[in-house]
Amino acid sequence: MAKQITDEQRNQIYTLVKAGHKIAKLLHKSPSAISRELKRNQTKGGRYLPRNARLKKKARRVQSNARFKKIENDDKLKRYVVKKLKKY
Repeated sequence: MAKQITDEQRNQIYTLVKAGHKIAKLLHKSPSAISRELKRNQTKGGRYLPRNARLKKKARRVQSNARFKKIENDDKLKRYVVKKLKKY
């Protein structure tokens, strides 16, 4: 079973929140995972929208992966590495 919440589950969370059901049990997720999902991805008005959750997830993923792309993000470092590699 996947550990991360899927886009389909995000849509289900949205529907279940509006209906007031016990979401974690129905989706076979821990209550803390659902709580984090709702808290992390709510709008400024306190609403949970699956589309916003997907966009925020994507932004977090891009941000976290950017730190591993030091050469790509630094032109000076990139030129230095290419120059040194050409010697070999």
